[in-house]
Amino acid sequence: MEVFNHPQFGDLTVLTDADGDPWFFAQDVASMLGYQNTRDAISKHVDNEDKDVANRDTNNKGLRKLTTINESGLYSLIFSSKLESAKAFKRWVTKEVLPSIRKHGGYTMGQEDMTPDDLMAKAVLVAQSKIQEQEQENRRLEQVQRDLINQFAAGMTIPAFCMQLNGVNTQEVQGFLVRKGILIREKHGYRPSSPHRNKEFECTTHEYRPGKRSYKTLVTQLGGAMLYKFYHKGMLPMRKDWNGSYTTSQSSPEELAKLHQ
Repeated sequence: MEVFNHPQFGDLTVLTDADGDPWFFAQDVASMLGYQNTRDAISKHVDNEDKDVANRDTNNKGLRKLTTINESGLYSLIFSSKLESAKAFKRWVTKEVLPSIRKHGGYTMGQEDMTPDDLMAKAVLVAQSKIQEQEQENRRLEQVQRDLINQFAAGMTIPAFCMQLNGVNTQEVQGFLVRKGILIREKHGYRPSSPHRNKEFECTTHEYRPGKRSYKTLVTQLGGAMLYKFYHKGMLPMRKDWNGSYTTSQSSPEELAKLHQ
């Protein structure tokens, strides 16, 4: 373990693993880069494969397991920061911190002869790769969502729409939406709560006898986007026999037609 000090950023603790690769305490890096919500920044910008945990003596709290990030995760946080100070932090890390680790033998084989400019170039390449991967994933999700929203017909009920989402327990979705405050359970059916009426959902009523009504809630395109986001985040109730695969539809047109009635 080495501690590097900078007059602007303070102390940066660097750990090295068995292969000699550097690891950094994620919260330290995020704080130095000016992120106000460090936990959110680490979760949003650093891939899971670039994270680990390590023990750290936190004085009055003793040893604690804290999140660490590798060099790739470090660059992800640097290039995602919008503060001007991030450039100074990047220069410090690539021109002083990493070269010092390399000089003392704590660096992966093949990087021993890298100059500070080489390290800077590597940082840019890693960051560009991360950005491209995220952009590709965002485009894929946007296309999936567009395809899903475009394929449902007007007048779809919530169970009908969710039949297109592989693994969703369509019998429990409306109960989930009640618990979220999106739907209201009535004696005969469900209706959208005021904030969601004529927005994500529309409601039709049927007076089956004087003073007695039944309700039928229909999904709008905005509601389809909401349900898909819940699905993508793993929030919708799933069937016990779900195979773990997220797809847009495994239901036949005949199955969907039954639920339109």
